Amino acid sequence: PLAVAATPSGEYVYAVNIFGLNSNGLSNFSVFSADQSSGVLTFDGTDASTENAPQTMAVDPSGSFAYVLDFFGEVGGYLIGADGHLSPNPVVDPVDTGSRGVT
Repeated sequence: PLAVAATPSGEYVYAVNIFGLNSNGLSNFSVFSADQSSGVLTFDGTDASTENAPQTMAVDPSGSFAYVLDFFGEVGGYLIGADGHLSPNPVVDPVDTGSRGVT
């Protein structure tokens, strides 16, 4: 994985896989559930990225949304489902940050 992020509750952990190509030729995310008492991670599958070459991921403080910055400076938004899986957020259009990055 290139980057790792977790929900604020620690219930779900995400790994950004730059070389994990899916059916649309883009990278993907591994989804893990975390046992709250032992910390053991269980692999729950992968979700497709809508970005080319995602580099990093951040989860908002509510644990409802994830944001991904790709190699080309675009930011994409995802909804975090009740099962921890990610789906593209239709409300968030990709934002081109250029060389500024995200803070």
